[in-house]
Amino acid sequence: MALTVTRVRFEETGDFDRWGKPITRRVEEELEAFAFAPQVTGEVNGVEQLISRTGGTLYFRAPNTPSVAADEQFIVRGVSYQADGPDAYWEHPSGRSRGTVVVLRRSEAIGGP
Repeated sequence: MALTVTRVRFEETGDFDRWGKPITRRVEEELEAFAFAPQVTGEVNGVEQLISRTGGTLYFRAPNTPSVAADEQFIVRGVSYQADGPDAYWEHPSGRSRGTVVVLRRSEAIGGP
């Protein structure tokens, strides 16, 4: 059973704003992932706030192996994550299941003044 996730990319439109910077548009694409392994890394005390860091690993199996850039976002089970680097290749120890893996992260302030 596959897990449907949404990849969010920002693509240039070919137009420029009044300062000469490229204008981008949000593009969403549904992808079929093989699995998602969530990970909670705990809370980090910032200078004046408490930050919760969560994330996980998203696995794709051939033929659904997208190429992922480090600045892309994914929505998994209704939660938005940032890709923590580009995709990487993985292989099952038996050698028969191959695919790509994407590490995801999310940080949010959960307390502070």
